[in-house]
Parts: sequence; structure tokens; C-alpha cells
Amino acid sequence: MAAELPDEVFFADDTFGDVVVLIPLEGARRGVRAIFDDPYFDAGLGEYHLEISKPRLTARAADLAGMRRGDEVEIAGTLYDVLSQPQDDGTGIAMLELAKKTRPS
Repeated sequence: MAAELPDEVFFADDTFGDVVVLIPLEGARRGVRAIFDDPYFDAGLGEYHLEISKPRLTARAADLAGMRRGDEVEIAGTLYDVLSQPQDDGTGIAMLELAKKTRPS
């Protein structure tokens, strides 16, 4: 019996992640199951402090194929800009770096 690949386990049903909408500049919008993470970093050097978040999206590499910088992702009603091409980890899973889309005032 063949072992299941991580992408087949994590994204096979609604156990992990949620459905997000990928919005490429070219091509059709599509919903995929993915895991959203927004870790917070608080770094300091002497008197200087930097507080940032680093949102990212993890999904099947095949689902993220073709996404690139400048595309958008909608997660729970919030838009994010894609900052990187999919970073494939070699197991069938890839990650996109995101930035929360700012709205003009």
C-alpha cells in the first residue's frame, strides 16, 4: 500500500484549513483549500523596535501553481497581495508570502 503524500492528507477534506479565493491578474478566480497563518514578529535592536506580521498561505503546490507577485488572495473577506511565487517544499505543498491589501483613504 502506497503512503499518502502530505498534500493528500492535509487538504483532502475540511479537517485542515479553509477555502480561500485565488485571484490571479490573468485567468479565472478559483477557490482552494489552504491554511492561513499570520505570525507576529517583535524585533528590537537597541532603542529601535520593529513590529510586523508576516501573513502566508499554505496549500497544495498544484493549487498554487501559476500564482505570482501582484496576484491577490481573498481570505475570510480580506484581500491580500501576493508577494512571492509559490515556494514548494518538495512534498506537494507550497507557501505564498502575502501582505494585507491597504485601501486608499
